[in-house]
Amino acid sequence: WRSRLRRDEDWIKQYFNFLEIYYKKHQSGDNYCFKDILQDLYDVHSKSRDGQYQFKIEISFASKLLHTVNPDYPIWDSQVRKKLGISNSKKTINDAVKAYDELCTRYALMKKDPQFKTFVVTFDSLFPKFTWITETKKIDFYLWM
Repeated sequence: WRSRLRRDEDWIKQYFNFLEIYYKKHQSGDNYCFKDILQDLYDVHSKSRDGQYQFKIEISFASKLLHTVNPDYPIWDSQVRKKLGISNSKKTINDAVKAYDELCTRYALMKKDPQFKTFVVTFDSLFPKFTWITETKKIDFYLWM
């Protein structure tokens, strides 16, 4: 899994620590939001290939952590972002939060579309072993195709 995350070991340990923290928050009903996760990940420095420390706005990792804790939230993915026409501007944490909020809004609009129920029924009939996954994950699957 280290090679897939492409971050140094300290950053990876902290990521999984945050995963545990936010999972416990979710289980206990404590409030948290995407921005909290994004800020926590930003505050963890990682080493670049040349050994320099850097702080990065990790919108993709933050969304994956949030989705793991609560699968009703979508994952930020470049392919999905492009298909939905959402800007990749993330110069600040607030920019990233706005972009992720736009992604969430788009998913919510898709779920309200009258044809969405037909999509879910079709998905479930094509993939009966996966009827249990969230509507959000079903949209992800469709958009990643």
